[in-house]
Amino acid sequence: MRHTTEEPFDRGEALLARYGEDLGDDLDETAKRELLLALWQIMQAFVELGFSVRPGDKFTPGATLGMDDVLDYLILEGTLA
Repeated sequence: MRHTTEEPFDRGEALLARYGEDLGDDLDETAKRELLLALWQIMQAFVELGFSVRPGDKFTPGATLGMDDVLDYLILEGTLA
């Protein structure tokens, strides 16, 4: 384990520093940080699903819906080239 004297990493601060200006002036820094963290968590959940769900898999053993159903709902017919 590497010892460091740096402050602990703060993902909210890192996201705010990188993307905060892109959100305009309608939100204060706290609201921007919360929004960016929420988006980060959503993206992280999709990545985790992408690595754990195979085509045709259902969300739970007894479920009738799976990721394929979600993608069919999200991606409109004819939008893919």
